[in-house]
Amino acid sequence: MLELGLRADSGRFSGGTSCYAALNEAEKFADHLEGFPRDLTDAREYKFGGDLPGLLLGGASLRFKCIDGSGHLAVTVEIWDESKQGGRETVSVVLQAVPAQIDAFVKDLRSMEAYVGSTAFLAAAI
Repeated sequence: MLELGLRADSGRFSGGTSCYAALNEAEKFADHLEGFPRDLTDAREYKFGGDLPGLLLGGASLRFKCIDGSGHLAVTVEIWDESKQGGRETVSVVLQAVPAQIDAFVKDLRSMEAYVGSTAFLAAAI
């Protein structure tokens, strides 16, 4: 098992959590995103971590979709964490990206190794 730290920041909202995943989770995520988008209707979703209330596990859902015919993409990131005080804390951010940024992110994911400090970063479009 691997502990992943996940963060998202839109400039207005941000959040983060930790979750556990398989040692090859980054590679599986990269495989899922490879070649996105194939066409204007292409939409993909990937989930990390736990989604069972009461287990004090965090997680994230990432949804990728095209927003126009000019290559603009929307990445919706929902992050959650179970609070020790009870209840769930969540944040949802929407980032704008272009296909080249997704390709660079996939490359970063493929270069990740199972050691502390290994990172992959999806840069949002300006």
